[in-house]
Amino acid sequence: LKQVIQEVQASTHPIILFIDEAHTLIGAGGQAGQNDAANLLKPALARGELRTIAATTWAEYKQYFEKDAALSRRFQVVKVEEPTEEVAVDMLRAMIPVMQQHFKLQIDDEAIVTAVHSSHRYISGRQLPDKAISVLDTAAARVALT
Repeated sequence: LKQVIQEVQASTHPIILFIDEAHTLIGAGGQAGQNDAANLLKPALARGELRTIAATTWAEYKQYFEKDAALSRRFQVVKVEEPTEEVAVDMLRAMIPVMQQHFKLQIDDEAIVTAVHSSHRYISGRQLPDKAISVLDTAAARVALT
């Protein structure tokens, strides 16, 4: 992580660091609040040398980030709600050309709508559009292999 921070700081081009499952940084590599990964980020974040987007669930934010006032001050919370099925369909339509090129097949609009509706109805523990993308990706991979 130290090397990543140094490379981002040394870059002549602006870099935005994206950290998924950001709550896992707290306590990573040391005791929470001491020499953990989150504390490696704090100085660079405080000086504005590190542009960072951190993603986590609301429950994990409350459990980990809110307990570390210094860390939570360095981020602004932007709550992103799960999109509606209609918006998720539009999101998938925008990425279909890339999937079609990757798998070398056509994906029709009915498949997109069905993937969104079915995944929303039957897959729990994940959000749209992620779960619909996963369904389409799996289906396209299976078709491409046949």
